[in-house]
Amino acid sequence: MKGLTISIVVGLFVSGLVTLEKAAELAKESIWDFIDFLKAHDIPWGSYTNEELKMDEYAIDSLLGGSNG
Repeated sequence: MKGLTISIVVGLFVSGLVTLEKAAELAKESIWDFIDFLKAHDIPWGSYTNEELKMDEYAIDSLLGGSNG
C-alpha cells in the first residue's frame, strides 16, 4: 500500500464517506488485507452499537431459555 493513497483512503473510511469494502477496493487490497492494515495501525474498523448489543443479549438469553426483556 502506498503511503499517500492509503492515508487518503483511511481518511475517507474513518470519516464514514466510504464503506469498508469500498475503502479496500480504493486501496487495491483485499478486504482482509485492508482490515489487517487498520488493525496494525490501531484504527477501528467495525462498529457495534448499544442497540445491537441489546439485541444480541436478548437473542442469547432466548436461546438459553431465559426471559430477558
